[in-house]
Amino acid sequence: MSRNDRESEQIAFVVTSGAYSDYSVSCVFLRREDAETWVDAGNSWSYRPNAGADDEYRIEEFPLLGRVATLETLRLNAGFDPDSGALLREVVETRPVVVGDPPEFEPCRHKVTVWEWARSINLEVQGTDEERVRKVFSEQAAMIKANPRAFTHRDVKS
Repeated sequence: MSRNDRESEQIAFVVTSGAYSDYSVSCVFLRREDAETWVDAGNSWSYRPNAGADDEYRIEEFPLLGRVATLETLRLNAGFDPDSGALLREVVETRPVVVGDPPEFEPCRHKVTVWEWARSINLEVQGTDEERVRKVFSEQAAMIKANPRAFTHRDVKS
């Protein structure tokens, strides 16, 4: 994204508090000054419903999207035995992905990770270009099957 695009991007100022299961959104503002006023007042209250280590109200910034679109992606996921390279499981699915305008989803992305706890090498490829997704999946799967030990002690991402 260019600097001019970033400067013209509209931002929502979201007042949040808590963390993990106690995380909550209190309100949303279009102007930072309004959010700061709310946070200052909220943090001065003697009683706050989410009292705890992360109970202070804070401001988070999120982009306002003018339009969104749904892209259909192909997701291929497989697990391989770390010793033999044999295919343990395979999942093929189409998955909708919601993107902003302009769409910022890659035509093809993949990652190879090792799941020590499940004793498998996991390969996932997802993208909007079905031919490219299948080609990358096939190439990566062949590398894993040929030499599974090369993938068992590190994560490989691209």
